Amino acid sequence: MKNKILTTLLLLHLSMIFLGTGLVDFSKVPSGLHGPIAWYLAISGGHPYNFFSPDIPTQVIVRCYITDTNGLETMETFGETKNTYELRTNYLFQLLDNVGDPETAAKIAAHACFKRHAGARSVRVSIGRFVVPSVKDYKRGEKSSISEFYTQTFAHE
Repeated sequence: MKNKILTTLLLLHLSMIFLGTGLVDFSKVPSGLHGPIAWYLAISGGHPYNFFSPDIPTQVIVRCYITDTNGLETMETFGETKNTYELRTNYLFQLLDNVGDPETAAKIAAHACFKRHAGARSVRVSIGRFVVPSVKDYKRGEKSSISEFYTQTFAHE
Protein backbone atom coordinates (compact mmCIF):
# COMPACT_ATOMS: atom_id res chain seq x y z
CA MET A 1 0.00 0.00 0.00
CA LYS A 2 2.85 2.38 0.91
CA ASN A 3 4.54 1.82 -2.48
CA LYS A 4 1.28 2.50 -4.33
CA ILE A 5 0.86 5.83 -2.54
CA LEU A 6 4.46 6.85 -3.29
CA THR A 7 4.10 5.78 -6.91
CA THR A 8 0.86 7.76 -7.26
CA LEU A 9 2.42 10.88 -5.72
CA LEU A 10 5.47 10.56 -7.97
CA LEU A 11 3.31 10.19 -11.08
CA LEU A 12 1.21 13.18 -10.03
CA HIS A 13 4.36 15.21 -9.42
CA LEU A 14 5.85 14.31 -12.80
CA SER A 15 2.53 15.05 -14.50
CA MET A 16 2.46 18.52 -12.96
CA ILE A 17 6.02 19.15 -14.12
CA PHE A 18 5.12 18.12 -17.66
CA LEU A 19 1.97 20.26 -17.67
CA GLY A 20 3.93 23.20 -16.26
CA THR A 21 6.57 23.15 -18.98
CA GLY A 22 4.37 25.04 -21.38
CA LEU A 23 4.48 22.24 -23.94
CA VAL A 24 0.83 21.50 -23.32
CA ASP A 25 -1.92 23.76 -24.61
CA PHE A 26 -3.99 24.71 -21.53
CA SER A 27 -7.15 24.97 -23.59
CA LYS A 28 -6.93 21.19 -24.10
CA VAL A 29 -6.28 20.42 -20.42
CA PRO A 30 -9.41 19.68 -18.38
CA SER A 31 -10.38 22.76 -16.35
CA GLY A 32 -10.21 20.69 -13.16
CA LEU A 33 -6.41 20.56 -13.56
CA HIS A 34 -5.91 24.32 -14.00
CA GLY A 35 -5.98 24.92 -10.23
CA PRO A 36 -3.44 22.21 -9.31
CA ILE A 37 -1.13 23.33 -12.13
CA ALA A 38 -1.31 26.96 -10.98
CA TRP A 39 -0.64 25.84 -7.39
CA TYR A 40 2.35 23.74 -8.49
CA LEU A 41 3.83 26.62 -10.50
CA ALA A 42 3.35 28.95 -7.52
CA ILE A 43 5.23 26.70 -5.10
CA SER A 44 7.99 26.02 -7.61
CA GLY A 45 8.62 29.71 -8.23
CA GLY A 46 7.24 29.53 -11.76
CA HIS A 47 10.00 27.14 -12.81
CA PRO A 48 8.70 23.58 -13.07
CA TYR A 49 12.19 22.05 -12.96
CA ASN A 50 13.30 23.92 -9.83
CA PHE A 51 13.11 20.81 -7.67
CA PHE A 52 15.60 18.96 -9.89
CA SER A 53 18.16 21.59 -10.86
CA PRO A 54 18.89 25.29 -10.46
CA ASP A 55 18.14 27.70 -13.28
CA ILE A 56 20.52 27.12 -16.15
CA PRO A 57 22.13 30.35 -17.35
CA THR A 58 22.49 31.27 -20.98
CA GLN A 59 25.78 30.04 -22.41
CA VAL A 60 28.38 32.72 -23.07
CA ILE A 61 30.27 32.48 -26.37
CA VAL A 62 33.66 34.20 -26.73
CA ARG A 63 35.06 34.58 -30.24
CA CYS A 64 38.42 36.08 -31.14
CA TYR A 65 39.18 37.48 -34.57
CA ILE A 66 42.98 37.48 -34.86
CA THR A 67 44.64 39.69 -37.50
CA ASP A 68 48.27 38.93 -38.30
CA THR A 69 50.93 41.30 -39.67
CA ASN A 70 49.90 40.41 -43.25
CA GLY A 71 46.27 41.41 -42.59
CA LEU A 72 45.02 37.80 -42.64
CA GLU A 73 42.18 37.23 -40.16
CA THR A 74 41.45 33.94 -38.40
CA MET A 75 38.79 33.17 -35.84
CA GLU A 76 38.91 31.14 -32.64
CA THR A 77 35.95 30.31 -30.45
CA PHE A 78 36.46 29.41 -26.81
CA GLY A 79 34.61 26.41 -25.51
CA GLU A 80 34.42 24.40 -28.74
CA THR A 81 37.20 21.99 -27.82
CA LYS A 82 37.06 19.58 -24.94
CA ASN A 83 40.47 20.07 -23.37
CA THR A 84 40.65 21.03 -19.71
CA TYR A 85 42.01 24.53 -20.32
CA GLU A 86 39.17 25.42 -22.69
CA LEU A 87 36.50 24.02 -20.37
CA ARG A 88 37.88 25.90 -17.36
CA THR A 89 38.30 29.10 -19.37
CA ASN A 90 34.73 28.89 -20.62
CA TYR A 91 33.53 28.39 -17.04
CA LEU A 92 35.50 31.49 -16.02
CA PHE A 93 33.83 33.46 -18.83
CA GLN A 94 30.45 32.29 -17.52
CA LEU A 95 31.33 33.45 -13.99
CA LEU A 96 32.51 36.84 -15.28
CA ASP A 97 29.25 37.20 -17.20
CA ASN A 98 27.29 36.42 -14.03
CA VAL A 99 28.98 39.33 -12.23
CA GLY A 100 28.70 41.63 -15.25
CA ASP A 101 32.41 41.93 -16.12
CA PRO A 102 32.82 41.28 -19.86
CA GLU A 103 35.89 43.53 -20.03
CA THR A 104 37.97 41.14 -17.90
CA ALA A 105 36.74 38.19 -19.98
CA ALA A 106 37.79 40.03 -23.17
CA LYS A 107 41.26 40.73 -21.73
CA ILE A 108 41.74 37.07 -20.78
CA ALA A 109 40.63 35.89 -24.24
CA ALA A 110 42.87 38.42 -26.02
CA HIS A 111 45.86 37.45 -23.87
CA ALA A 112 45.33 33.77 -24.69
CA CYS A 113 45.09 34.54 -28.41
CA PHE A 114 48.26 36.66 -28.40
CA LYS A 115 50.07 33.77 -26.66
CA ARG A 116 48.84 31.23 -29.24
CA HIS A 117 49.48 33.46 -32.26
CA ALA A 118 52.91 35.07 -31.90
CA GLY A 119 52.50 36.96 -35.18
CA ALA A 120 49.18 38.56 -34.24
CA ARG A 121 48.88 42.30 -34.79
CA SER A 122 45.43 42.68 -33.19
CA VAL A 123 42.67 40.64 -31.62
CA ARG A 124 39.01 41.65 -31.72
CA VAL A 125 37.09 39.86 -28.98
CA SER A 126 33.36 39.37 -29.42
CA ILE A 127 31.31 38.14 -26.46
CA GLY A 128 27.74 37.02 -26.92
CA ARG A 129 25.06 34.79 -25.50
CA PHE A 130 23.84 31.63 -27.15
CA VAL A 131 20.09 32.19 -27.62
CA VAL A 132 17.95 29.07 -27.85
CA PRO A 133 14.39 29.54 -29.13
CA SER A 134 11.47 28.20 -27.14
CA VAL A 135 10.02 24.87 -28.22
CA LYS A 136 7.09 26.65 -29.88
CA ASP A 137 9.43 28.99 -31.81
CA TYR A 138 11.65 26.05 -32.77
CA LYS A 139 8.63 24.26 -34.20
CA ARG A 140 7.95 27.40 -36.27
CA GLY A 141 11.44 27.10 -37.76
CA GLU A 142 13.48 29.49 -35.61
CA LYS A 143 17.11 28.49 -35.12
CA SER A 144 19.59 29.09 -32.33
CA SER A 145 21.67 32.25 -32.64
CA ILE A 146 24.35 34.26 -30.89
CA SER A 147 23.47 37.69 -29.55
CA GLU A 148 26.63 39.81 -29.24
CA PHE A 149 26.66 42.12 -26.21
CA TYR A 150 30.32 43.17 -25.95
CA THR A 151 33.21 43.70 -28.36
CA GLN A 152 36.68 45.14 -27.90
CA THR A 153 39.85 45.23 -30.03
CA PHE A 154 43.31 44.78 -28.55
CA ALA A 155 46.52 45.69 -30.37
CA HIS A 156 49.88 44.01 -29.89
CA GLU A 157 52.39 46.42 -28.39
